Amino acid sequence: MNIEINIDADVDVDEFRKVVSFVSKDILSYQIVDNIMILEIKENSDKERIEFLLTTMSKKYKKIIHEEDVEYFKKNERKYYTDVIEDKQLFMVMGDGLLCLKDKAICLFRFFEHSFAKMAANMGAIEKSYPVLLPVDEYIKTGYISRTPQYAIFCSDVHESIDELNDLSKAIEENRVSSYLNSPQLALSPSACFHTYIEMKNQVLEENSIISFTQNVFRNEGRLNYDEIGRLRDYHVREVVFVGDEEFVCSSRKKFLNNIKEFVVNIGLEGKVQVSSDSFVLPKMQKYRKIQMIDNSKYELRLNINEKKDIAVGSFNLHGMAFTSAFNIRVRNCKNAVTGCVGFGIERWVLAFLCQYGKEEKNWPECVRKFCEKYSDI
Repeated sequence: MNIEINIDADVDVDEFRKVVSFVSKDILSYQIVDNIMILEIKENSDKERIEFLLTTMSKKYKKIIHEEDVEYFKKNERKYYTDVIEDKQLFMVMGDGLLCLKDKAICLFRFFEHSFAKMAANMGAIEKSYPVLLPVDEYIKTGYISRTPQYAIFCSDVHESIDELNDLSKAIEENRVSSYLNSPQLALSPSACFHTYIEMKNQVLEENSIISFTQNVFRNEGRLNYDEIGRLRDYHVREVVFVGDEEFVCSSRKKFLNNIKEFVVNIGLEGKVQVSSDSFVLPKMQKYRKIQMIDNSKYELRLNINEKKDIAVGSFNLHGMAFTSAFNIRVRNCKNAVTGCVGFGIERWVLAFLCQYGKEEKNWPECVRKFCEKYSDI
């Protein structure tokens, strides 16, 4: 059964797409053509309810980006290699939002990870390594579950029962495994920086601090969204966290942003930096998009994957006291400690680079070629 919904011209379609999967499990597929959304839904679905929700919610997702907020890089004619994602020598899709990198893609992954880690080290960052699992009670403190609940992926242990363990495989096959699981005490973190605040909880830091690490990040982006290039459920982020007084955190973010701009120009990538906001699926949270953009609390770096489309590869964020207050983090001789962070989705950098340069190394910038030559000799 199909339905059609008119989308107002001022709706931010890219943002609105992210919410469709979460409106109803009865939505099977959809497309948006000339401001008309065409949906396929299950038979016997509540058609009127789905139409009402989508029509009402779409009006909450207004365009709020202005051209003056955008800084472009290298807007020149160039050839794109968008079909690179289909190259089995470079990538393997293991499931919705699950991407395996191989061969030259791995080399590029290491190049970008090394480059960002070096930038952080040059600013005096302390290197860390954190676990993947995130305690649910700490997750709640971050406020993420109330603001962006759609991302949540919980981890549950099975009951400690020999009878149930013997039956577990069959229970999975028969789709009744949920009755064998404990209430989740752990989650997969949807944001790389959360473990840093847990580590610093109830501490008084001696000075302003910068922490850097590579972390696995996990997000449920919606079952209908994983056909978009770069939309991943499981990916790696090189994160840099700033903790200290407001001047230190703001200047550190600005310095890292300027370093990344220089990096993008030096390797000849096409893209843009713009004031942005987090993705809030819940309509009641849309006011926070406007607040973030008015306050310039979030910048986003986007790199082109073809002439018309780009993907987000980095974000530069100010949090105010959201995390220092929630986790009781203080800094000596600082009245109100705040935090900020920058994060780079490494798989997305690899995808954007290959879309712009292709897989032939002779076409790559010299610094990238040299790194990969050394990497292949290890």
